[in-house]
This record gives sequence, structure tokens and C-alpha cells, in this order.
Amino acid sequence: MKCSRYNFLFPLSDGTELFFNFYTLSLLAFKPGQAQKALRVLNHPGKTPAKGIDGRLGRLLAKNGFLVPRLCDEVAHLERTFRTCRSQEAHLGLTLLPTLDCNFKCRYCYERSENRSRMSRDVEDALIAFVGGKLASGGRLSVTWFGGEPLLCMDTVERLSRAFFELCASRRTGYDSHIVTNGYLLDGKTASRLKDLKVTRAQVTLDGPPEIHDRRKPLAGGGKTFRRIVDNLKEAVGFMEITIRMNVDAENSSDLGRLLDILVEEGLADKVGFYPGQTAPYTLACADIAGQCLGGEEFSLAVLDASLELTRRGLLDASGPAARSSPCGATQRSSYTVTPVGGIVSCWNDVAEPREYVGHLLTPPDSVMEDNKKKWLAFNPFSLACRECLILPICMGACPYVYLKTGKPACIGWKHHTQEHLLNYFRLKSIERQARVALGFRGLVDELRTRSSPKKS
Repeated sequence: MKCSRYNFLFPLSDGTELFFNFYTLSLLAFKPGQAQKALRVLNHPGKTPAKGIDGRLGRLLAKNGFLVPRLCDEVAHLERTFRTCRSQEAHLGLTLLPTLDCNFKCRYCYERSENRSRMSRDVEDALIAFVGGKLASGGRLSVTWFGGEPLLCMDTVERLSRAFFELCASRRTGYDSHIVTNGYLLDGKTASRLKDLKVTRAQVTLDGPPEIHDRRKPLAGGGKTFRRIVDNLKEAVGFMEITIRMNVDAENSSDLGRLLDILVEEGLADKVGFYPGQTAPYTLACADIAGQCLGGEEFSLAVLDASLELTRRGLLDASGPAARSSPCGATQRSSYTVTPVGGIVSCWNDVAEPREYVGHLLTPPDSVMEDNKKKWLAFNPFSLACRECLILPICMGACPYVYLKTGKPACIGWKHHTQEHLLNYFRLKSIERQARVALGFRGLVDELRTRSSPKKS
């Protein structure tokens, strides 16, 4: 046996030692005496007896992936998993934009506001034929409705959904669907209609308390949006699972707690999910927000703060590390994002960029499209410095869009503040078990934050 390359050990101030493995996501907490014995087993895995205390610890550590067979190549296994996921065809993933039109004018939107195209019947028919040619018998079709604002085109959503139902029934495939919407049109009647169309989940953005949100996400013609969205959510939660995303930057990062308080007051906090999202100047359409965007390390701390704010109010925080086979659908052969005019792109960020098309529903692919597709499929974190990274199993190279644009990986929060995120994960696991939360958590996080902050000259 040998130690896994993905082990991370962290001693707490009370002598407890946290053992975490980024490959298996196993988390063990050893009391001081146990920790010394467990460390001895890790340091001398080949000398662990089959019986006795060290033997039991050895079996425990091996069961949880802290010890692996001597000939095991964990990186090679991860890479095989990545390649298999990229080439699989059984699961067809579609992100569909019925329109690029929107009833909002969000200041950080990366789509060009003048683009108001809507999907024609010709594109709908071509899309149905496209899905029919790609959908594997016994597989699965997953659809994400996106925009623009997709609820401006409910008739398109309904026609395409019903066509997909027929295709899935004929191929005996599974089907699931969710929607990304600003929520302004998501009242109870619309949510009920979406439920009938098997749209079971929705993501809605609230960017803080009313005065902050309304400034960042006004109606296209001017006007407030916060109050109507909240009223809609009260009706919609009876029909579908809803997650609220708060896009966080320097302007509103300190207002997260105030938004949560409002959700509590409105009776929504225990009925919806919640997570912070990172704003970024992805395209020229939103380049002017660059100065207020949080860097990776700053946003990592904002995620930790969000977790604290949630649990401080007794709310569920489902955040935590997750094993990944791929960074996102943009690097997979069977994942497609389709624009209203029939253009196909790999990444959501390119929906308003025809020069980034990797295909088209109405015309044969040209050389530019072919080159674009090759570019995305060539992304491989195992050919980058990511290959040697401790957190690779939960990241898999992070956002390929950022890497292809900048040549630098967009490292996730666990990379920037590994100790803080692990400590928070331990805290959440302790809460799940209804155990006592580690004392002094806030102070320890502050100490770690100070220790890891870059020195100012």
C-alpha cells in the first residue's frame, strides 16, 4: 500500500486532526491520540500489521482511499474517466435559447443587448430533427432552457418539450429539464405550466436586498424587479424546485446576509436553495464591470461567508466538494448549446458570438466551426499544470472558457483557501450529524484568512 496523492491533513487547535481525501471525498476526524497512530500508519503504510490497532486503522484508511494499492495510478484513472465522459453518447445534453431577447437590462450581462432574435419554426423543426439524430436508445436527454429570458417564448418551450417527449418515448430514454430565468414572469400559473412540461427545477437570480437588486437588474425599459420576483417565487415553489443565485462582486458582497434575512421574512428561506455566483467580464458586452469583479481568492472567501450566513440562520447549506468527471458540458461531444437562429456553440458565454459557432442547424459546418469544435474538445486538464494539483478530482481544470481566453486556469475556491473550506466542510458535516460545532470556528477562519492574505507593500 501507499499514500494517496490526494490526501490533505489539517490539525485543529484542540488537537483533532482532519483527514480528507479529494479523490474519495472521505473526511475523518481523529482525536489527538488516534491521530498520532493514524499518521504513523500513513507514514509507514508497508509496515502496518494485519491485526491490532494499527491494522484496524490501516483498513479504515484504505477503505476511505487514504491508502491505495502500490501500483495504483490515481491520475491515470482520473484521466480515463475524463476521456470516457467526454466521448460518451448515451447522455445528450442541450442548452436551448428560445430567444436572446430579455425584459431585463442587467449591468453585467455578457450578451449584446441589441440582439433580440427569437427562434423560428424552421429552427425548431431543425432542432427536433437534430435531437432525433443524436438521441441514443435507452439513454437520457437533459434540457436546460436559457436566454435571454426563455419565459418570453413559452410557446416555443412547450412545442419543443412535447416533441422531445415523443422522441424520448420512442427511444425509451429518460428525460429531465430545468430553466434559468430572471423570475419576473415565473408566477404560479407559469410554474404550473412548466411543471406539466416536466421542467422540475429553476434558477432565479436575486442580487441582494431591493435597493441593490433593482439597481443591478432593472427592467429593460426601466423599473424595479425585486418585489415581483419574490412574490412570484412564493407561488412557484409549490410547483418546482427553485435555487436562488446571488451574483456577487465588490458592490454587493456585504449585502448577502441582508438578502437572506428578507428571504426568511418572506417565508422562502427554507423552501429554496441558495448559492453565490461570481460575476466576470466574459465578453466585450460586459467589459466595463471588470473593476468591481472579485478575484478568485476574494470570491472564495465570499463563498465561505455565504455558508456561515446560511447556517447562522438555521438554513440548509448544501455546498461541499463534489467529484467531477468533466469541468463542464463545453468539453463533451454530446453537449450542445443552441441559439435562437440555429447556431451551435460549446459554451453559454458564446451564445451571442457567431464567430464562435461550432455548428449550425440550418447550414453545413464550415472550417471555422470545425476548428472551434476541435478547440473545445482539445481542452485537457491533464496536459496542464492541473495534472499535479491536489484538488483536481473536484475541479477537473475548472472553467475551460477562462483558460481558452486567458491561458490561465480559473482555480476554484478550494484551491485558494483549502484549509478554510475543509474546516467549513467539517463544520457542515458536524451540523448534519447534530454534533457540536467546532468551537472558535469564526476565529480560526479569521486567523487562516490573515495568514493566507497577500502581504501589502
